[in-house]
Amino acid sequence: MATTWSNPDAVLDVNRVRVAKATCTTGTEVIAQGPAHLKDGIALNGLDSVAPHIEMTPGSGTATLSAGLAATEKVTLAGHDFVARARYAVGTATLVSTAAGNKVTLGGRDFFARARYAKGTITITAAAARNSAIVNGIAFDAVANGAGPVGTQWAVGAGGTANNDSATALAAAITAAKARCKCTAAAVGAVVTVTSAVEGPEANGFGLVAIGVPLALSGATLAGGYDPSLDEFPILATDALTAAALAAAINASKAAAVKGIVTAAAVATNVCTITSVAEGAAGNAVTLVRTGAPITVSGATLAGAYDASADDWPVLGTLQLSAAALAAAINASATAGVAGVVTAAAADVVVAVTGMPGTASNAVTLARTGAHIAVSGANLAGGTDIGAGASLQFALLNPATGRWDRAPDLDMPLTAALGLQGLPGIPVTGAASRMQALPNTVGAACCVCLNGHPRPASFDR
Repeated sequence: MATTWSNPDAVLDVNRVRVAKATCTTGTEVIAQGPAHLKDGIALNGLDSVAPHIEMTPGSGTATLSAGLAATEKVTLAGHDFVARARYAVGTATLVSTAAGNKVTLGGRDFFARARYAKGTITITAAAARNSAIVNGIAFDAVANGAGPVGTQWAVGAGGTANNDSATALAAAITAAKARCKCTAAAVGAVVTVTSAVEGPEANGFGLVAIGVPLALSGATLAGGYDPSLDEFPILATDALTAAALAAAINASKAAAVKGIVTAAAVATNVCTITSVAEGAAGNAVTLVRTGAPITVSGATLAGAYDASADDWPVLGTLQLSAAALAAAINASATAGVAGVVTAAAADVVVAVTGMPGTASNAVTLARTGAHIAVSGANLAGGTDIGAGASLQFALLNPATGRWDRAPDLDMPLTAALGLQGLPGIPVTGAASRMQALPNTVGAACCVCLNGHPRPASFDR
């Protein structure tokens, strides 16, 4: 049955009477006779039945969004929450005095904190002349105490502080030759710590060689300098700089678990913020783990992005887009009490919610949580059922007078159940007759049938 009413010779009256009228009936259409409230009718000449159809007004309501709309604000419809969420999932890693070996594991990929500069140690146990330490290819030879070292030589100590003095002398020699060996050194007791002057992985290859048993080495090379190719990041002078280094390492990573999956940023704080590239629930699945107490993370995964399967909706760049997203979430919901019960449409910042026809839709609850959403009322409103006592009335043409006389034996009451079922058909006896709709019908229409089939689609006025 068509829903567009276009009868040019009839006007919708104040009681919302609507009478459907067929356009292919046989015979002559005659304006209904009788009381003024009988507006129009349907000539039934040549038709075999008429099936009533009731049009009831649906309940409706609105949700209006305003500036400042934020994640976690929500519209609750029929007791079910439609929660505003961020478009992208987010997580944080907070760094405080990060130590080498601490790490952030993102999507299963490790990002290790390492020293900015590679280091190694030379421990002196009983240095003697002609012992040598070779640092990055530069030989540092020991000479006897008081011999007056030259170039890269260093004097061994004597007496009770011999090892400590030897370490101090060796450290000074290495630092003095910084331009050649690309390292500096410092002594604490008998231990000389050699630090590269070049940051990053290159210095991890700087060799350490000892000639003479009294010199013990930490390893064959310096070690511990961060290597960006391994997704390592340097520990810098402040927590904020270290957080920025972690963000840079995440953004530069070529690992499949990270590249194109997340981005990171740190702005003047010790917090690295990690954001999913994909919008929606997929970002909420990206795992986030830390190793080492100086690092804390916001949770076991990134979080906060909208999940369409949970009837969430995203807060977008404008209120108009956000309103459209809310309407789409309502229409896509499979939740009982919402699906097939209400529909929604967005116009500017307003989401109009419409229930099923009838007063039952007025029981659908409507609420909001958050200062930036306003609703029209606690329920949908305005739904109406068919008016009390409404009926289809018939008249028969009186050949003697040329007037249409009421034929109450053909009348049929209209009920909501009858309208929803669209049945049964009202048989037509074959006599010329006219169906009338009384003005107390809240919405009455009919489908005119010929041989059991609608003919044609009737139209509203």
